[in-house]
Amino acid sequence: MHATPVAGQRVRGLPDAWSVAILCILLAALWLLAHPYRGIRHDGALYIGQALLRLEPQAFAHDLFFAYGSQDRYSALSPLYAWTIGLFGTGPAARGLLVLTQIAFAASALLLLHRLLGGGRLFWFCAASLFVMPAFYGGLSVFAYAENFLTARSFAEPLLLLALWLLLGGRSLGAMLACLAAGVFHPLLALPALALCWMHASLQYPRLWLLGLAAGLLPALAALDIGPFAALLRSYDAEWLGIVRQRNAFVFPTHWGPLDWSRLAFDTVIAGLAALATTGAGRRLYISALAVCWAGILAAVIGADLLNNVLLTGLQLWRAHWILHLLAMASLPYVVWQAWQQGPNGRLASILLVAAAFGLRLPGGLAALVLGALLFAIPAQRITLSLAVRNGLLLAGGLAALAGIADQISLSYHSRVTLRGDEALDFGVAMLASPADAALLLVATLWLVARARILAMLPALCLAATGIATWDQRSPWLRHIEDADHSAHPFLRAIPQQAQVYWFQDLLASWLVLHRSSYFTPGQGSGALFNRQTALEFERREEVVKPLEFQATTCNMMAMLTGDREACGISLEAARDVCAESGGLDFLVLENALPVSAAAAWTFAPTGAADRNFHLYDCRTVRAA
Repeated sequence: MHATPVAGQRVRGLPDAWSVAILCILLAALWLLAHPYRGIRHDGALYIGQALLRLEPQAFAHDLFFAYGSQDRYSALSPLYAWTIGLFGTGPAARGLLVLTQIAFAASALLLLHRLLGGGRLFWFCAASLFVMPAFYGGLSVFAYAENFLTARSFAEPLLLLALWLLLGGRSLGAMLACLAAGVFHPLLALPALALCWMHASLQYPRLWLLGLAAGLLPALAALDIGPFAALLRSYDAEWLGIVRQRNAFVFPTHWGPLDWSRLAFDTVIAGLAALATTGAGRRLYISALAVCWAGILAAVIGADLLNNVLLTGLQLWRAHWILHLLAMASLPYVVWQAWQQGPNGRLASILLVAAAFGLRLPGGLAALVLGALLFAIPAQRITLSLAVRNGLLLAGGLAALAGIADQISLSYHSRVTLRGDEALDFGVAMLASPADAALLLVATLWLVARARILAMLPALCLAATGIATWDQRSPWLRHIEDADHSAHPFLRAIPQQAQVYWFQDLLASWLVLHRSSYFTPGQGSGALFNRQTALEFERREEVVKPLEFQATTCNMMAMLTGDREACGISLEAARDVCAESGGLDFLVLENALPVSAAAAWTFAPTGAADRNFHLYDCRTVRAA
């Protein structure tokens, strides 16, 4: 029914080495433009905190994120990260390790795609699709593959892609060993990949299904109270569960939104159609990815949403979606091309699948997906469409695709450009790596590379230079936090090493500038999923700082609108209440002055931007005021 991929197709007009070099430069440019560095953020802040705990345990042991235990013992990243920070400093270590892992990701992804889909022209479109298409998977757009900040996932993902490459080459044992190596960094990502390798091998050698009986050891390990497996016999109580549902809603699939399920449906359809279009090991890979993903989501629904089991919730088995999503994004051009070759119905299917890829947020996106899949999978002689109906659907599909592209551009614009338009250049650069523009750039490069070497090389080099020049998109504040020498910071002399500091919604400022425990930020509550004491203390501190956070949030909103950070500020009454009820808070860092004596003051004066004044207050002074 469908042709299988053919490897080794050459680009006409140039030696193969020149063709590959030029196209690799273009891919590198697209990667840089699509994955700019915006600083240590998201989970990256928590991982750097775990490294700092190893370097300065006395300063960080009482931090909310670490006080009742963290998941650090299940990952080998912290000792490596701490060692690198000790050699090069915080910022260089974070960026250096990130660059190395992203190179490893891109290289292993290209190896996998070459083995899975072949080495012809279509390979470059599949690689570009993987690099620039939305990478979010799971619920609430919390996680993505190839994130632009350093975490344990950054190390595990390249190893797992290498495992899939080995798997397709018939090296099942090597693939499983690569999964185990990835598990040293991130067990939650490695577990579904290991299950995929087992299923892939079992489809070829049915006797290996018997290895599934090993799952029966889990209750025995739980009964023996061995390690994390003991949590299999525990359920969240009502109080703990309420905190986890509010703080970690993404671990409960029934809490996911319509876009999350639409994305999962799209990945399922594309991977299913790719399985139809391939044979052998490639087909088994798609089938295994589909089965493991949906089994993981079903297990998450049962274990987390229905049973509220501590272990099954913490394992986050829905994370198996990341492999399926990655394969779907990479295989989209291949599926579209296979559809296009099937005649009128196939060309209509390809247009509808493209419309669905861009328009899942729009009405009709899922309908386009279903209709495109049916036209692809069912032989043309069984679906007869009149010329008028086909042309009408082609027009509707084309308009839907354009509407989806416009919607993606609008989302990108509003996520980058503020009311003052400071990030307009950032938006323009990002558009160069949008999926539509990336496809046009690749088409133009393939056309040029077969005809004029200089004309092909120069645009690729210019794009790469633009990507390098704009890769570091940190704000002046984050640059200062990550790279400045804070050893002589005026606040440090006033704060004992074991003190806890409340710096409004800025975990990195407390950790990297002051090298002190942070009293409360929302990010520190991620451990609530795994530890009841962390959850209860997080909720208590959240209630303590809520009045002050409300005032600070209101002031920040006014400052964004007016540009005047002095327009309002935290009141002495609110600060006094927080210090009085905190039960452990020692210092406050505020951007407005209180009518009491400050322990220290400091001005951040970035080039080309307004100064920011910070005041350090001792809670003993505030309570006495």
